[in-house]
Amino acid sequence: MHSYGLPDPKYQQIAVTPTGPHKEPRRRAVALDCEMALVQTTTVPYKASELILLCAVDYLTGETLINTHVSPESHVIDWCTKYSGVTAHTMAEAEAQGKALKGWQEARFELWKYIDADTILVGQSLQNDLHVLRMIHTMVVDSAILTNLAVGFECTREWSLKVLCDELLGMKIQTQGKKGHVCVEDAFATREVVLLCCQYPERLETWATVKRKEQLVQQGVRKDALENAKREKAKLKGEQQQAREEALEKAMIERARVKEQQQKVREEGLEIVDGSASKVNEKGGLETEQVQDMEAEKRQEIRREKQRRKRRKQQEKRQNNLQLELEHSRSSVPPSSSRALIGDSAHNDGEALQQSQSSVGSIIREKLLDEHPADKGKALRQSDIAEEVAAAFQPTLNKILGLIKAPSSRAV
Repeated sequence: MHSYGLPDPKYQQIAVTPTGPHKEPRRRAVALDCEMALVQTTTVPYKASELILLCAVDYLTGETLINTHVSPESHVIDWCTKYSGVTAHTMAEAEAQGKALKGWQEARFELWKYIDADTILVGQSLQNDLHVLRMIHTMVVDSAILTNLAVGFECTREWSLKVLCDELLGMKIQTQGKKGHVCVEDAFATREVVLLCCQYPERLETWATVKRKEQLVQQGVRKDALENAKREKAKLKGEQQQAREEALEKAMIERARVKEQQQKVREEGLEIVDGSASKVNEKGGLETEQVQDMEAEKRQEIRREKQRRKRRKQQEKRQNNLQLELEHSRSSVPPSSSRALIGDSAHNDGEALQQSQSSVGSIIREKLLDEHPADKGKALRQSDIAEEVAAAFQPTLNKILGLIKAPSSRAV
């Protein structure tokens, strides 16, 4: 037997089985079985289950005391037909024939007609039946608890009534499939299991020994599976950690390589444009090096173009300065000297041309030496350049000589 403790007193609907004296004699032991449905309500506790079928059998005589439908007070959302065997149609028929009790209160009152506080209730997982009846009964024998204790106190499994009947009694029950259980059949089956446990304890112990070994094997398997799972988890964690470390090391190497590239670019005096030197390709940085080479070549081309423009401007400036020097030299030579020079060389144009070039070169050389007295080498180099420029201006000198020669001829 097992004695349930008192529940929380906040459940006002729960009542204790009344005690005698009674007008009618009460049964000494009753096998009880209930079937439930799920209802939609907030007032019914215990998973919103409500009583829809009640069966009670005299444990000693086997007399069927109650086997009737119970009309639910709340809206049913699931009749649980595969367990209860009750449908909305069968409930409607029972109500139409007046064979259904009205609600769990009337069902509990009907049960109390046959039992009192001293009656022993026999059942399978009786806590569920007592819950839907909203009653407290401390004198119970539960077949699920009996078999569980026989296997061992560390056993947490409860075998179903169908399994117990098959393995202990060799009897098949609940064979209707989706049509559900037969409530009175379950009540009688529970009675037979408890009778065997009480009358043949050696058969119960033999069964319990087999189940105990099975439990140990299952526990060993579960333990091995748990250890394997732990090892696999640790292995996976280690691999993940190793992968993270390798990724971090690669990132550090790549960062160092990029930093070295940036330093090299700065040392070479190249300008980093749009952070191209810090761009790293996942395939080894080849793309970044190509971009850097292209940009460096572009910058060099820009510098060369600037230098060409600068040289052109300098050359143009030198030409302009030379033109001004030539004009200045012509204006500074006396007319008589010019005529004499041209008259003496009128019969030899080549000598006059060479003498004019030498005069221009000497004038430019003297001018550059005056401007750069501290650096005669630089002055001489620039004078050589000036003479080359003067040779380039040969046609212009010819014109000048022609202009000078024409007036002297007319004067002669």
